[in-house]
Amino acid sequence: MPATASSGALQFESHPVGNLHSVAHLFPRGKGRRGVYVLTFADDDRYVGQSVNVVTRFGSHLHTTGDIVSIQFARIPHGDLDTIEQSVIRTHVRNGVRLRNQRHVLTSTAHESGSDLDIVVTPAEQHSWLNDDADLPDAPERIEVPIRRAAGQAKNEALRTHPLGPAAIELVRRYVQRAVPRPRATEMTFWSASAMPSTNRSTWPRLVGVSVNSMETFVIGWHKHEPDAMWGFLNCHTSRLVETYGSIRAFAHPRRSWLDVEVADYEAGGGDVTRISVRDQQAFSDLLTEPAGLGVIDAARSLNLNLMRKGPTLQWRWHNLGLADELVEPLPE
Repeated sequence: MPATASSGALQFESHPVGNLHSVAHLFPRGKGRRGVYVLTFADDDRYVGQSVNVVTRFGSHLHTTGDIVSIQFARIPHGDLDTIEQSVIRTHVRNGVRLRNQRHVLTSTAHESGSDLDIVVTPAEQHSWLNDDADLPDAPERIEVPIRRAAGQAKNEALRTHPLGPAAIELVRRYVQRAVPRPRATEMTFWSASAMPSTNRSTWPRLVGVSVNSMETFVIGWHKHEPDAMWGFLNCHTSRLVETYGSIRAFAHPRRSWLDVEVADYEAGGGDVTRISVRDQQAFSDLLTEPAGLGVIDAARSLNLNLMRKGPTLQWRWHNLGLADELVEPLPE
């Protein structure tokens, strides 16, 4: 009989897997294979995942790494797997468990059936960009949609003539080049950038907003009564930030004077999103000039890639091609 354990309302059964090549006999089709699982590795790291077929998903992991020593599985015949998976991840993070989720395996059930993103950024490229800071060759040609360019011309000009416009554009360019895979190839389909959006115009007016899937991931604005005073925020993966710094508090503590950190409740983020809000232009610059592969940029990459794998940006109609002319240009060496 398998060992069982309870995690909240979930009932996990646990099996040692040793040198097994398949777990089909442990999870018969008749009992159901849809649910959330936890893999334990030889070094005691864990991986939390979800699947509609845990047997095939286990096989995929086995091809990636051969050091799996046990599997826990909770059957969930119906319901939202995303929410439950993220709840289990948060529990592990709070308990100080080392997770391999973000560093070694791309998250998202799209891996079982493929993702639209795979056409323009292969899974191998995604993995190396996320984990090894690989410099991916971008598409040589940009998209061009004259009607969309014309529609955004006035707002693009308004942005460029704003006192903070040029600085904001350069910061967004830095963000796109470091936190978005193959920006030219994925432009407008998987990420979009709006100029002078109308969101909160009467209270916290905005200069630029970057969106991925259904989430705003990077926003810069100005203080309503101080047009030369900048504010903004960047969203990133909580679990990846914790992986680097040990805890959100450890990340925020030495930077309290120039940023605020809070959990952000975005449905698309599955409960694994931290919002980093900054108070001035220098703070933004400092945030985006961390060495590649460290901290915030890693966590932003992780979130963006996960969102891109879920599907296209919902804000593509507001993508400003004139603004993007600069955003897709590589940064100097």
